[in-house]
Amino acid sequence: MSFKNLVAMPALAAIALLSACASTPETESAASASGRDCFRATDVTNYRLNGPTTVQVEAGATKKYLLTITPNANDLDFSGGIALNSSPSNLICTGSSLGVEIIAGDTPQSRRFSVTYVARLMTDGS
Repeated sequence: MSFKNLVAMPALAAIALLSACASTPETESAASASGRDCFRATDVTNYRLNGPTTVQVEAGATKKYLLTITPNANDLDFSGGIALNSSPSNLICTGSSLGVEIIAGDTPQSRRFSVTYVARLMTDGS
């Protein structure tokens, strides 16, 4: 399956914009101090559905992450793009990912998927 460009639908773009405002230097330094590998939702440029419950995203030029989602996404057409929402911070970190969701599909039929776990995929450039 090939990577698709991340496309935020107009209504979902507002969600991403609001979540981007939520990050503070304190939350960013706390994530760094805990040793967790984090990225911002706005850093994601590409994605692909890897299976019924996993989505691979690219954040920047070399970072790739595997997001485990619920519920099963087999019946969803991801070709219209996705949006990532992270609350209360805009940081998405490896490990448990409370408050992170993927929104996919065209409005008003868009569906929300909770992200239950985030793992960093090691690549040659990382």
